[in-house]
Amino acid sequence: MALAKDWMIPSANAPYLGCVNVDVSPFGYADFLAGAGAPQVLYYGEVLPVNWTATDFAVTFYAGQAGTTTWSMQAACFAPGSAVTGTPAYGPAVSAIGTASGSGSLATATLMGVAANGVAECAPGAAVQYRLTRTDASEVIDAYVIGTTETLRSN
Repeated sequence: MALAKDWMIPSANAPYLGCVNVDVSPFGYADFLAGAGAPQVLYYGEVLPVNWTATDFAVTFYAGQAGTTTWSMQAACFAPGSAVTGTPAYGPAVSAIGTASGSGSLATATLMGVAANGVAECAPGAAVQYRLTRTDASEVIDAYVIGTTETLRSN
């Protein structure tokens, strides 16, 4: 996943974006800081396909030490082509915990049913904005998101 390409970075409350070694590697990450004062967020938008029923995400991350990290994601839908203004009406948050077994080890948190047909004005053909947040920001470890995998379910 290319975070800068696929995810929208807000002007406030964004995770720190970085690269492992910019001279030799394209490996980028979004560092959701431990102890952040305000929730850090990333946004992703798309138009849902005509046979869509639900959307799931898997968040892949690593941490500086062993521990758990809780992720939350919500979806807000609106008419395609219209701008998202103000605070969209997000549906219920879906949360999942990922556990890193040690420094630098990869972990995955799977968020099932982030968006569903009939929830938060979501329906086939609607535009959707997803909001990814780390909800355990008081933990002592930073969580470095290195990728997400989206699954669009259909009937």
